[in-house]
Amino acid sequence: QRLQHLCIFTFHSGCLSGSALSKETHTINALAALNNLNASAKRLESYFEKELGETEVVESPLENKQITTRSWEDFLGTLRFEDVVYLSYYFVEQLEKLGGDERMDKLRQYVLRLMAGLGGAAFHGTILLGWVLQDSPTDNLLIGEGLAYMTAFYEPIISLEDNSSRVSGTRAFKDILVSIQKERRFVGAFGNWHKAYPVFQQRYGQLKENYADVLQEYLFQWKISSVQEMIEELVVCAASAFLLSGANDFFLLHGITSCLAAIEITKLFPRTEEYNEETIIFLQYYGLFLMVAYICEGSPDLLVPAPKQEILPWATIVDQVTGIDSEYNDAHLIKLVWACKHFTEEFPSHSELFHQTASAALHNQLFTPWCFKIGAGF
Repeated sequence: QRLQHLCIFTFHSGCLSGSALSKETHTINALAALNNLNASAKRLESYFEKELGETEVVESPLENKQITTRSWEDFLGTLRFEDVVYLSYYFVEQLEKLGGDERMDKLRQYVLRLMAGLGGAAFHGTILLGWVLQDSPTDNLLIGEGLAYMTAFYEPIISLEDNSSRVSGTRAFKDILVSIQKERRFVGAFGNWHKAYPVFQQRYGQLKENYADVLQEYLFQWKISSVQEMIEELVVCAASAFLLSGANDFFLLHGITSCLAAIEITKLFPRTEEYNEETIIFLQYYGLFLMVAYICEGSPDLLVPAPKQEILPWATIVDQVTGIDSEYNDAHLIKLVWACKHFTEEFPSHSELFHQTASAALHNQLFTPWCFKIGAGF
């Protein structure tokens, strides 16, 4: 936790750039993953120094932006990194005023307001919030930053607020993705999809602008079952899509790490009849954005067998990531390994899938973000 607060201080002291925010939030989550994988204190220290140790800390006063309980929503979807800082201070102040159940109620209210746009910036705000809730659930500073990130990069596609329009379908989530892949409905509309729209965010924008109704049609085919069953479907589909795309797709990887975050966020809603409706709506929104990521990255075939490859023992996988001299220092890979390790325990009937996914990622030697199949990125 001391290292996490050093990361926060490094950014909030004046590094008001997108690259600084990205570096800071990824480092926070990677430190948590390494800690959960039982990395040594020396590895944690060296990782922090490697990632942020040379960051120049310059204390510079921020422009005074008065944010109130009414005006914070004016910052929804501004897509400005500096707004994450201003909003962080606001959310921290609001959470610090409260304690116990009141604090949890307030946090839950914020999530309800933000969940329609939780996929913005490739899930990064959602990932930060969810991972913090897993490891530091009382840390208002980190939680505030997660809420701020979700606010500034809020990008909704459809609204599920009208309960009368939401229906329970009859299909499994995987079957829906298979239909999308077979119909080639979206790709056909744009011809050579990746050449016409080489940047992930461009493809996202095309789906939002031109195909929101089609996405909603697919989403409403999903069978609403128990919360646990719906979560399991999402996690399995996210891991399968990443593995079957070659275990090196940058944006499909975020599907796996955001699944872990989504699970933690759903725990804000008690598993009672009173809150079950809210949990289901949250999972539908999350499923929608997972579907969008799947389409944007070319809709890999989920029915083909995984490539035959030596599956490294878990002990070897963990050692390669947590070793003091490890070459695997990319935050995305570290987070992926912890997520897959965690899922093997949460969903033991699919443990082989998560084990193979982590092993395949290591085989691909994903040492830096540029080792991934990333195209033109955002």
